[in-house]
Amino acid sequence: MSDTSAPASPPPSAPFVTEQVAPGVFAAYSDDADACQANSGIIDLGDRTLVFDTFVTPAAGAQLRQACVELTGRLPDVVVNSHHHLDHSLGNQEFVDCALLMCEARTHELMHARFDAFTAAYAECRRLLDDPSAAAQSGLSTHELQEQIRAAALVHPTLPNVSFSGPLTLHGTRRHVTLVPLGACHSGSDTVLWLPFERILFTGDVAVSGHHPWLTDGATHAWVSALEQLKAYDPAVVIPGHGRSSSVDALQDTWTYLHALADLTRGWSTAEVEQASTVQPMPAAFERLASPEAFGHNLRRYVAQRRAASTRDTESGR
Repeated sequence: MSDTSAPASPPPSAPFVTEQVAPGVFAAYSDDADACQANSGIIDLGDRTLVFDTFVTPAAGAQLRQACVELTGRLPDVVVNSHHHLDHSLGNQEFVDCALLMCEARTHELMHARFDAFTAAYAECRRLLDDPSAAAQSGLSTHELQEQIRAAALVHPTLPNVSFSGPLTLHGTRRHVTLVPLGACHSGSDTVLWLPFERILFTGDVAVSGHHPWLTDGATHAWVSALEQLKAYDPAVVIPGHGRSSSVDALQDTWTYLHALADLTRGWSTAEVEQASTVQPMPAAFERLASPEAFGHNLRRYVAQRRAASTRDTESGR
């Protein structure tokens, strides 16, 4: 079992790089957007090994599994998904023999729906391949459809076999970790992993480093509140869902980004943001962030969420 301070390496062909952020605690950073997309974590609990998130492809998931053996001396037997998005969960199929494949209860519901949609999209590609006129209308070439089918055929969406509600602490002979559900933030349900002794925080997509965060199906106001909650932990190391390890700065930077969206769109109507999101200059502080295509999308999503919240307040008589 590895117990040195020097970083260990995954197999040379792995589409990710690993960093030992504390003895027995490893971050696996995506080094190939197609194979991984997001980050993962490997944690030696002492008598068992835990994996936090499983990448976007089975191949990357399989190499993550092998990295567990090389880094901790054993196969993983606990896997946790931070949320239901595919870039954090499609590698699950490589961990079906784990004793615990876990996520928060609401995440489980959302993942079930997302996996059903993935399977439906695969079936739709096959239908289009058999219907050239429909394929032409979709704008997808035969080659593109064939490639999507080939890739999807390798994936068997795998749901966790255990769900939990509320904070959950997992104890090992070497250390313990606490899973903290935050509710709807980046997604409809997000969970972070906290190592209190080492003060290391794995955030999933609740925080990113050097990237634009993505506003998709979460709740921005609650997200800001969750970041404030996590900053109070005073983590020494933050492993974000995208980007490299950071300090509490990753939480602060994501918090600042969300507040900037509020300032930029204050008073905008949906029609105005639809137009402005294509021409609104990006703030200078965001120009070097990865995934710049997220900026216009985030402006639109922020205004849509704000309007939806305003409608709910009006209907409830607030």
